Amino acid sequence: MGFFKDLKRTVDKSNELRDQMPSTKDQMAAGIESMKAMNAQMAAMNAALDPLAPSTTVDATVVSVRDTGAQLNYQPMLEVALLVPAATGATYPVTVSQPVPLSSLARVQPGASVPVRVRLDDPQAVYLIV
Repeated sequence: MGFFKDLKRTVDKSNELRDQMPSTKDQMAAGIESMKAMNAQMAAMNAALDPLAPSTTVDATVVSVRDTGAQLNYQPMLEVALLVPAATGATYPVTVSQPVPLSSLARVQPGASVPVRVRLDDPQAVYLIV
């Protein structure tokens, strides 16, 4: 008799867990939104990395770092707020989202100076060189 009670208890717990899960439709919608956000981040990265665009390398100051929760090739995607020096000597704020290798996470900390590639025709197109 104990076997059937255990089996019923297992089925009941399974049904409880199933009822707590979001629907497959909601899970798919969340996955699609996540992919759209990742595609937008990748497009911005590709624009900053265009090899034909004129660019320069400067040292920017990290203001803040936030983990987006996403990963690309097992590397965390970080949202990094930077102060980038302009050609005039003034600095301007830029926020970039890009994967950062695990071996370079210690270099990307608030207050640190990191090398970045800045497109001359679009100063908001910035890419961390880590």
